[in-house]
Amino acid sequence: MLRLHYLPWYLLLVALLLTGAWGVPLHVDKTLSPMQRWAELSPWLGPAPSVPACRWLNFQRFIFTLETSAEWIDSTAEAFACSPAEPTPEQRELLNRVLPGQELLRVFFPEKPLTMLRGNSESGYSIQDMLIAETTQGKTLLYMQLSDAPPHSSYVLLPRFRHLHPTLTRAEIYPSLFLRSVGSVC
Repeated sequence: MLRLHYLPWYLLLVALLLTGAWGVPLHVDKTLSPMQRWAELSPWLGPAPSVPACRWLNFQRFIFTLETSAEWIDSTAEAFACSPAEPTPEQRELLNRVLPGQELLRVFFPEKPLTMLRGNSESGYSIQDMLIAETTQGKTLLYMQLSDAPPHSSYVLLPRFRHLHPTLTRAEIYPSLFLRSVGSVC
């Protein structure tokens, strides 16, 4: 009898868990440090070649600043199907704001739309905009704009490296929360 008394509250909790946080992307959290942010993308980017700085531009856009080698830039550009190109005026202004007074040596952009998927699952990130830039003073800028729900694009990038820190996706979180809620009712 006591369990039936709390049933409406459990159902309310399950409803809030299923609907309340659905619109908030799980990977977008401004409280993460640059290394934690890098760890989220480590299956595709690999271990950080140096300690990155991360700057938020808006909700889903951020830019990493780090020191890398020319080999790292070339291998990352190749993995993301990037080719050398000239940045747009908006991107050039963005780069000048992040590292003022530094000239760009090489700039790479993806040749086609990209989707980073976690293995055979449907979870991952869709890259809306990306830029890899090397400056004259040895800094590398990695600019990314990601969306949480990846559409199928012409180029799918599967993880190239072992993930540094396991994170759960929505597809993994909601069933576990639901089972825990149902288990506590019974």
